[in-house]
Amino acid sequence: MTDPQPPSDLPALRALAAWLQHWLNDVRQAVADAERAAAVEARRPRWWVRWQRRPPGAPRRGILHEEGCWHPGAPDLDAAALRRLLAEHGDRVAACEVCRPSPPG
Repeated sequence: MTDPQPPSDLPALRALAAWLQHWLNDVRQAVADAERAAAVEARRPRWWVRWQRRPPGAPRRGILHEEGCWHPGAPDLDAAALRRLLAEHGDRVAACEVCRPSPPG
């Protein structure tokens, strides 16, 4: 099987170039729309931490939950806030065994 060859006459080449440009513009617009949607999604709160009681002076410990979990609480952390919280508290924040949250990468 041979690769398709472009037409050899100038009007057909110009028509093909215009058609390809149209599709390229559509694809670029779709990429821009997808990037905007991903940015909005990244800023949407999806997680929360349910902090546990602790004796005075003991380090703070919590359970991380994700949107949809039946445990009390409501999402108030977006991806950036969750990254900061995990960087600060590290292994003192455990994942909920029910919802098994997946923190952002």
